[in-house]
Amino acid sequence: MQNRHKQLGTLLLEMEVIDAAQLQEAFDLQQQTGHRLGEALLELGFCSSEEISQALAQQFGLRYVDPSTLDIPSEVVTSIKQELAREHRIIPIARDRGTITIATADPYDL
Repeated sequence: MQNRHKQLGTLLLEMEVIDAAQLQEAFDLQQQTGHRLGEALLELGFCSSEEISQALAQQFGLRYVDPSTLDIPSEVVTSIKQELAREHRIIPIARDRGTITIATADPYDL
């Protein structure tokens, strides 16, 4: 089920990664710094980048994968220019009949 309508904080609460007081503290820091909520939560040490990535995947209706656990063929890795991959923080992880599947660090940046 896609949770695009749910906010990141709500998803992390539902996943029991953070509690309401931690979320409020992160909102306060977000207001002070202008950072995204996930950045504030990381800065405060309330959750890991993996937990945020899992919640974002759930929010966007995407599958969460850890690219470090995948065996990606070199021809797939080189199918996207390095500059483009770095700029958009993406990694090509599979290719099937001309379609490239990517993993992204930030689904808001697509």
